[in-house]
Amino acid sequence: PRLMTPMPSLIFTCAMTLLYAFSNDIFSVINFFSFFNWLCVALAIIGMMWLRYKKPELNRPIKVNLLLPTFFILACIFLIVVSFWMTPVECAIGFFITLSGVPVYFFGVWWQNKPNWVSQVIYSTTVFFQKILAVVPQES
Repeated sequence: PRLMTPMPSLIFTCAMTLLYAFSNDIFSVINFFSFFNWLCVALAIIGMMWLRYKKPELNRPIKVNLLLPTFFILACIFLIVVSFWMTPVECAIGFFITLSGVPVYFFGVWWQNKPNWVSQVIYSTTVFFQKILAVVPQES
């Protein structure tokens, strides 16, 4: 039986490792992605706090005092601000790399009444990559 290894994440990690390895200025590449990393972590914790406020009835196996995520978000904001202050060009490039996903989101997810051929191309591409990367178990 196949182990269903998460191939997309392995391919992405391999590509990022090659980018790091062949980059002339490794610190610029690290700044691109460390800014993005702390931004995503902060947004995830903010989302967790928002869900805790908006949907208090949800089951939570671990419930911590709100001071901990608040201080963690402040630390993330500090790291983001310091990154922008120390390396504004690299952080701006990383920010625009992140924003480049917005048109893809609007095209693929938000746009509900796509023409049939566009929906079919998206579906076929999704199924192709699910099969080639073995990310979905086969139906029995």
